[in-house]
Amino acid sequence: GVLVKGGIFIEAPAHLKALAFDKTGTLTAGEPRVVGVIPLNGHSEDELIERAAALETASTHPLARAIVAAAADRGTDFTPADDMQMLPGKGVTVAVLDTGFELSHESLQDVEVAGTWDFINGDANVGSRPGDDVFQTLYGTAALSILAGYSSSNLIGSAYGVTVLLAKTEDLKSETPAEEDNWIAAAEWAEEPGADIICSGLGYYEWYEFADMDGYTAAITVAAEMATARGVCVVNGVGSQRANPDWPHILPPSDGRGVIAVGGVDINNQVIWSSSPGPTADGRIKPDVLAMGSGHPAAVNRLGDLYN
Repeated sequence: GVLVKGGIFIEAPAHLKALAFDKTGTLTAGEPRVVGVIPLNGHSEDELIERAAALETASTHPLARAIVAAAADRGTDFTPADDMQMLPGKGVTVAVLDTGFELSHESLQDVEVAGTWDFINGDANVGSRPGDDVFQTLYGTAALSILAGYSSSNLIGSAYGVTVLLAKTEDLKSETPAEEDNWIAAAEWAEEPGADIICSGLGYYEWYEFADMDGYTAAITVAAEMATARGVCVVNGVGSQRANPDWPHILPPSDGRGVIAVGGVDINNQVIWSSSPGPTADGRIKPDVLAMGSGHPAAVNRLGDLYN
Protein backbone atom coordinates (compact mmCIF):
# COMPACT_ATOMS: atom_id res chain seq x y z
CA GLY A 1 0.00 0.00 0.00
CA VAL A 2 0.89 3.69 0.04
CA LEU A 3 1.61 5.02 3.52
CA VAL A 4 1.32 8.74 2.70
CA LYS A 5 -0.85 9.67 -0.28
CA GLY A 6 -0.20 13.38 -0.58
CA GLY A 7 2.02 16.28 0.36
CA ILE A 8 -0.79 17.95 2.28
CA PHE A 9 -0.63 15.20 4.91
CA ILE A 10 3.09 15.75 5.36
CA GLU A 11 2.62 19.51 5.70
CA ALA A 12 -0.35 19.34 8.10
CA PRO A 13 1.63 18.50 11.30
CA ALA A 14 3.42 21.86 11.04
CA HIS A 15 0.17 23.51 12.16
CA LEU A 16 -0.51 21.24 15.14
CA LYS A 17 -0.36 22.60 18.69
CA ALA A 18 -0.78 19.25 20.46
CA LEU A 19 -0.27 15.63 19.47
CA ALA A 20 -1.44 12.46 21.27
CA PHE A 21 0.17 9.08 20.53
CA ASP A 22 -1.32 5.65 21.12
CA LYS A 23 1.69 3.68 19.86
CA THR A 24 3.95 3.78 22.90
CA GLY A 25 5.99 0.65 22.19
CA THR A 26 6.66 1.58 18.58
CA LEU A 27 7.69 5.14 19.38
CA THR A 28 9.75 4.55 22.51
CA ALA A 29 11.48 1.35 21.44
CA GLY A 30 11.71 2.22 17.77
CA GLU A 31 10.22 -1.09 16.68
CA PRO A 32 6.74 -2.66 16.59
CA ARG A 33 5.80 -5.54 18.88
CA VAL A 34 2.87 -7.89 19.26
CA VAL A 35 0.75 -6.88 22.27
CA GLY A 36 -2.19 -9.21 21.75
CA VAL A 37 -3.32 -12.29 19.83
CA ILE A 38 -7.04 -12.73 19.11
CA PRO A 39 -7.90 -16.05 17.44
CA LEU A 40 -11.29 -16.70 15.87
CA ASN A 41 -13.47 -19.69 14.97
CA GLY A 42 -12.19 -22.01 17.68
CA HIS A 43 -8.47 -21.61 17.00
CA SER A 44 -6.06 -21.13 19.90
CA GLU A 45 -3.59 -18.28 20.41
CA ASP A 46 -0.67 -20.70 20.05
CA GLU A 47 -2.06 -22.06 16.79
CA LEU A 48 -2.52 -18.57 15.37
CA ILE A 49 0.93 -17.29 16.34
CA GLU A 50 2.53 -20.54 15.10
CA ARG A 51 0.97 -20.21 11.64
CA ALA A 52 1.65 -16.49 11.43
CA ALA A 53 5.32 -16.95 12.37
CA ALA A 54 5.68 -19.80 9.86
CA LEU A 55 4.49 -17.46 7.11
CA GLU A 56 6.47 -14.40 8.20
CA THR A 57 9.83 -15.94 9.07
CA ALA A 58 11.31 -15.28 5.61
CA SER A 59 10.12 -11.67 5.46
CA THR A 60 12.25 -8.64 6.33
CA HIS A 61 9.24 -6.41 7.07
CA PRO A 62 9.28 -4.92 10.62
CA LEU A 63 5.80 -6.28 11.36
CA ALA A 64 6.87 -9.73 10.20
CA ARG A 65 9.90 -9.61 12.47
CA ALA A 66 7.65 -8.61 15.38
CA ILE A 67 5.45 -11.66 14.83
CA VAL A 68 8.44 -14.02 14.69
CA ALA A 69 9.85 -12.43 17.85
CA ALA A 70 6.50 -12.89 19.61
CA ALA A 71 6.52 -16.59 18.75
CA ALA A 72 10.03 -16.91 20.16
CA ASP A 73 9.07 -15.08 23.36
CA ARG A 74 6.13 -17.45 23.85
CA GLY A 75 8.31 -20.50 23.21
CA THR A 76 6.10 -21.44 20.28
CA ASP A 77 7.68 -23.99 17.97
CA PHE A 78 7.03 -23.50 14.27
CA THR A 79 8.36 -24.78 10.97
CA PRO A 80 8.98 -22.10 8.33
CA ALA A 81 6.53 -22.37 5.44
CA ASP A 82 7.82 -23.92 2.20
CA ASP A 83 7.82 -22.31 -1.24
CA MET A 84 7.25 -18.81 0.08
CA GLN A 85 7.51 -15.92 -2.39
CA MET A 86 7.77 -12.24 -1.57
CA LEU A 87 6.18 -10.11 -4.28
CA PRO A 88 7.36 -6.50 -3.75
CA GLY A 89 5.24 -3.94 -5.52
CA LYS A 90 2.62 -6.46 -6.59
CA GLY A 91 -0.77 -4.88 -7.16
CA VAL A 92 0.50 -1.28 -7.33
CA THR A 93 0.42 0.63 -10.63
CA VAL A 94 2.82 3.54 -11.08
CA ALA A 95 2.59 5.95 -14.02
CA VAL A 96 5.99 7.36 -14.94
CA LEU A 97 5.90 10.65 -16.87
CA ASP A 98 9.27 11.47 -18.40
CA THR A 99 11.40 11.81 -21.53
CA GLY A 100 11.12 8.25 -22.84
CA PHE A 101 12.27 4.76 -21.97
CA GLU A 102 14.63 2.11 -23.37
CA LEU A 103 13.02 -1.11 -22.19
CA SER A 104 15.71 -3.28 -23.82
CA HIS A 105 18.09 -2.55 -20.95
CA GLU A 106 18.72 -5.70 -18.88
CA SER A 107 17.39 -4.16 -15.68
CA LEU A 108 14.06 -3.28 -17.33
CA GLN A 109 13.27 -6.38 -19.35
CA ASP A 110 11.09 -7.93 -16.65
CA VAL A 111 9.18 -4.77 -15.79
CA GLU A 112 5.43 -5.31 -16.14
CA VAL A 113 4.24 -2.59 -18.52
CA ALA A 114 0.47 -2.10 -18.62
CA GLY A 115 0.48 0.67 -21.22
CA THR A 116 2.61 3.18 -23.10
CA TRP A 117 1.94 6.42 -24.95
CA ASP A 118 4.13 9.04 -26.60
CA PHE A 119 2.30 12.34 -26.11
CA ILE A 120 4.80 14.13 -28.34
CA ASN A 121 4.25 12.02 -31.44
CA GLY A 122 0.87 10.49 -30.72
CA ASP A 123 1.66 6.78 -30.72
CA ALA A 124 2.63 3.96 -28.36
CA ASN A 125 6.39 4.10 -29.01
CA VAL A 126 8.03 5.58 -25.90
CA GLY A 127 11.58 4.68 -26.94
CA SER A 128 14.09 6.51 -29.11
CA ARG A 129 13.19 7.38 -32.68
CA PRO A 130 14.93 9.10 -35.61
CA GLY A 131 15.26 12.82 -35.03
CA ASP A 132 15.16 12.62 -31.24
CA ASP A 133 17.76 14.42 -29.16
CA VAL A 134 20.60 11.99 -28.40
CA PHE A 135 19.73 12.21 -24.69
CA GLN A 136 15.96 11.98 -25.20
CA THR A 137 15.43 8.71 -23.35
CA LEU A 138 18.33 9.11 -20.92
CA TYR A 139 16.41 10.58 -17.99
CA GLY A 140 13.29 8.45 -18.31
CA THR A 141 15.30 5.23 -18.58
CA ALA A 142 17.35 6.14 -15.52
CA ALA A 143 14.29 7.11 -13.48
CA LEU A 144 12.41 3.94 -14.41
CA SER A 145 15.38 1.76 -13.47
CA ILE A 146 15.72 3.41 -10.05
CA LEU A 147 12.02 2.85 -9.48
CA ALA A 148 11.33 -0.58 -10.97
CA GLY A 149 14.55 -1.98 -12.44
CA TYR A 150 16.14 -5.21 -11.27
CA SER A 151 19.60 -6.60 -11.90
CA SER A 152 20.78 -8.56 -8.87
CA SER A 153 24.43 -7.55 -9.12
CA ASN A 154 23.93 -3.97 -10.34
CA LEU A 155 20.65 -2.37 -9.33
CA ILE A 156 17.52 -3.21 -7.37
CA GLY A 157 14.76 -0.64 -7.83
CA SER A 158 13.04 0.75 -4.77
CA ALA A 159 9.69 -0.60 -6.00
CA TYR A 160 10.62 -3.39 -8.39
CA GLY A 161 7.62 -5.60 -9.03
CA VAL A 162 5.18 -2.74 -9.61
CA THR A 163 3.15 -2.47 -12.77
CA VAL A 164 3.98 0.65 -14.77
CA LEU A 165 2.29 2.96 -17.24
CA LEU A 166 4.89 4.81 -19.30
CA ALA A 167 4.23 8.26 -20.77
CA LYS A 168 6.70 10.14 -22.95
CA THR A 169 5.80 13.79 -22.45
CA GLU A 170 9.03 15.81 -22.44
CA ASP A 171 10.72 16.86 -25.72
CA LEU A 172 14.36 17.71 -25.02
CA LYS A 173 14.60 19.76 -28.22
CA SER A 174 12.23 22.40 -26.90
CA GLU A 175 10.74 23.92 -23.75
CA THR A 176 7.21 25.08 -24.50
CA PRO A 177 3.77 25.04 -22.89
CA ALA A 178 2.94 22.10 -25.17
CA GLU A 179 5.06 19.88 -22.92
CA GLU A 180 3.13 21.02 -19.88
CA ASP A 181 -0.04 20.12 -21.79
CA ASN A 182 1.50 16.71 -22.52
CA TRP A 183 2.06 16.14 -18.79
CA ILE A 184 -1.54 17.06 -18.01
CA ALA A 185 -2.87 14.77 -20.75
CA ALA A 186 -0.64 11.96 -19.49
CA ALA A 187 -1.90 12.36 -15.93
CA GLU A 188 -5.49 12.04 -17.17
CA TRP A 189 -4.51 9.07 -19.34
CA ALA A 190 -2.88 7.33 -16.36
CA GLU A 191 -5.72 7.97 -13.92
CA GLU A 192 -8.38 6.38 -16.12
CA PRO A 193 -7.02 2.77 -15.95
CA GLY A 194 -6.36 3.13 -12.23
CA ALA A 195 -2.82 4.38 -11.60
CA ASP A 196 -2.15 4.44 -7.87
CA ILE A 197 0.89 6.73 -8.15
CA ILE A 198 2.08 9.28 -10.68
CA CYS A 199 5.86 9.61 -10.56
CA SER A 200 7.56 12.45 -12.42
CA GLY A 201 10.74 14.48 -12.39
CA LEU A 202 9.43 17.15 -14.75
CA GLY A 203 8.43 20.76 -14.17
CA TYR A 204 8.22 24.09 -16.02
CA TYR A 205 8.89 27.69 -15.06
CA GLU A 206 9.71 29.64 -18.24
CA TRP A 207 6.20 31.03 -18.66
CA TYR A 208 5.50 31.57 -14.96
CA GLU A 209 6.46 34.04 -12.23
CA PHE A 210 7.53 32.87 -8.79
CA ALA A 211 4.30 34.36 -7.41
CA ASP A 212 2.51 31.66 -9.41
CA MET A 213 4.08 28.95 -7.21
CA ASP A 214 1.16 29.16 -4.78
CA GLY A 215 -0.37 25.74 -5.37
CA TYR A 216 -3.29 27.17 -7.36
CA THR A 217 -2.00 28.88 -10.49
CA ALA A 218 0.25 26.76 -12.71
CA ALA A 219 -1.76 24.55 -15.05
CA ILE A 220 0.37 21.50 -14.29
CA THR A 221 -0.16 22.03 -10.56
CA VAL A 222 -3.92 22.32 -10.99
CA ALA A 223 -3.92 19.02 -12.90
CA ALA A 224 -1.78 17.33 -10.25
CA GLU A 225 -4.13 18.53 -7.51
CA MET A 226 -7.10 17.16 -9.45
CA ALA A 227 -5.34 13.79 -9.59
CA THR A 228 -4.70 13.77 -5.83
CA ALA A 229 -8.36 14.63 -5.24
CA ARG A 230 -9.22 11.45 -7.14
CA GLY A 231 -7.04 9.35 -4.87
CA VAL A 232 -3.86 9.26 -6.96
CA CYS A 233 -0.60 9.79 -5.09
CA VAL A 234 1.41 12.34 -7.11
CA VAL A 235 5.17 12.32 -6.44
CA ASN A 236 7.26 14.92 -8.26
CA GLY A 237 10.86 16.03 -8.13
CA VAL A 238 11.34 19.66 -7.09
CA GLY A 239 13.75 20.27 -9.98
CA SER A 240 17.45 21.06 -10.27
CA GLN A 241 17.35 24.85 -10.25
CA ARG A 242 19.16 25.70 -7.00
CA ALA A 243 22.08 27.32 -8.87
CA ASN A 244 19.89 28.97 -11.53
CA PRO A 245 20.11 32.75 -11.00
CA ASP A 246 16.92 33.30 -13.00
CA TRP A 247 14.87 30.74 -11.07
CA PRO A 248 16.36 29.43 -7.79
CA HIS A 249 13.04 27.87 -6.78
CA ILE A 250 11.07 24.66 -6.94
CA LEU A 251 9.24 23.79 -10.14
CA PRO A 252 5.52 23.19 -10.49
CA PRO A 253 3.70 20.88 -9.87
CA SER A 254 5.83 20.51 -6.72
CA ASP A 255 4.12 23.58 -5.26
CA GLY A 256 0.84 21.67 -5.06
CA ARG A 257 -0.56 21.05 -1.59
CA GLY A 258 -1.41 17.46 -2.38
CA VAL A 259 1.78 16.74 -4.31
CA ILE A 260 4.65 14.99 -2.53
CA ALA A 261 7.59 17.17 -3.55
CA VAL A 262 10.92 15.35 -3.45
CA GLY A 263 14.35 16.92 -3.10
CA GLY A 264 17.75 15.25 -3.39
CA VAL A 265 20.50 14.41 -0.90
CA ASP A 266 23.84 12.65 -1.19
CA ILE A 267 25.11 9.63 0.73
CA ASN A 268 25.99 11.92 3.67
CA ASN A 269 22.42 13.28 3.86
CA GLN A 270 23.55 16.66 2.52
CA VAL A 271 21.29 18.43 0.05
CA ILE A 272 22.86 18.13 -3.41
CA TRP A 273 24.01 21.29 -5.13
CA SER A 274 21.29 21.25 -7.79
CA SER A 275 18.18 20.32 -5.77
CA SER A 276 15.70 23.19 -6.01
CA PRO A 277 14.93 24.92 -2.70
CA GLY A 278 11.60 25.97 -1.25
CA PRO A 279 9.52 27.52 0.06
CA THR A 280 6.48 28.07 -2.15
CA ALA A 281 5.38 31.59 -3.03
CA ASP A 282 2.86 31.51 -0.21
CA GLY A 283 5.45 30.37 2.34
CA ARG A 284 4.77 26.64 2.61
CA ILE A 285 7.73 24.34 3.28
CA LYS A 286 8.87 22.38 0.24
CA PRO A 287 10.25 19.86 -0.53
CA ASP A 288 8.17 17.51 1.58
CA VAL A 289 10.74 14.69 1.65
CA LEU A 290 14.29 14.02 0.50
CA ALA A 291 15.70 10.99 -1.32
CA MET A 292 19.05 9.90 -2.71
CA GLY A 293 19.76 12.25 -5.59
CA SER A 294 23.36 11.31 -6.39
CA GLY A 295 25.57 8.26 -6.21
CA HIS A 296 22.68 5.96 -7.07
CA PRO A 297 23.22 3.42 -9.89
CA ALA A 298 20.91 3.91 -12.85
CA ALA A 299 20.46 2.31 -16.26
CA VAL A 300 22.03 4.14 -19.21
CA ASN A 301 20.14 4.24 -22.52
CA ARG A 302 21.60 3.33 -25.91
CA LEU A 303 24.79 1.93 -24.40
CA GLY A 304 23.87 -1.70 -23.93
CA ASP A 305 23.55 -2.99 -20.40
CA LEU A 306 25.57 -0.26 -18.71
CA TYR A 307 24.98 1.72 -15.54
CA ASN A 308 25.88 5.24 -14.50
